[in-house]
Amino acid sequence: MATRELGAQVFLAGSSGTATIVEIAEASVDEPTCRVAYAEGGEGWWPQSSLFATEEERRVAEAPQLADRKARSLAALAERRRRAETSGVVIGGMGFSTDVESQAKLTAVVVASVLDNEYAVRWKLSDGSFASLDHAALIAAAQGVRAHVQACFDREAALVQDIAAAADLDALAAIDIASGWPDAQTL
Repeated sequence: MATRELGAQVFLAGSSGTATIVEIAEASVDEPTCRVAYAEGGEGWWPQSSLFATEEERRVAEAPQLADRKARSLAALAERRRRAETSGVVIGGMGFSTDVESQAKLTAVVVASVLDNEYAVRWKLSDGSFASLDHAALIAAAQGVRAHVQACFDREAALVQDIAAAADLDALAAIDIASGWPDAQTL
C-alpha cells in the first residue's frame, strides 16, 4: 500500500495509470481517502487501499480479481464463439446450418458420398427449403462448413492468447471479444 504522504506518486487499482497524492482526508468510518492528481490530467478521490507504491504491489493485490475476470472473459468468449460457429454459412448461394447437429449430419452424408460417388441427398437448407446435393455439392458444403467452423475456433484461439497475456485489468478490458467473427459468411 502506498505511503500516505502528500506528493507521493501512486499506482491506481484497476488501472495502469499513475497519480500524485494532493490531499488526504481522514475517514470517520472505514479508511482514509486521498485526492489524487492523475498523470494524464484531472483529479479524483480514492480510498487508501486502492493506491499502491509500486506497479508490482498493485499487480499482486489485483491478481485474484484479474484471475476471476480472465475466467469470466474466457467463458464469455466460448459462448461468443459458439454463437458465431452456429450462425450458419452460405455456400454456392445455399444457406447451411452450422449447429453441432447439422455438422454431424453433413459429415454422415459426406461419408456416404465418399463411399458411393453416385450418392445424392435432398438436404434441408437453413431457410427451410430443400436442395438436391450430389457428391461434388456435398463435398463443397462440408468444406465450406468446416472452413466457417475453423475460422470461429481460430478467432477464439487468438483471443484466448490475448486474455492470457493481459497483465492487468486495463489490458483485459481492452480486448474486444465481440467483433472479428465470421458470422454467416458467404463462401
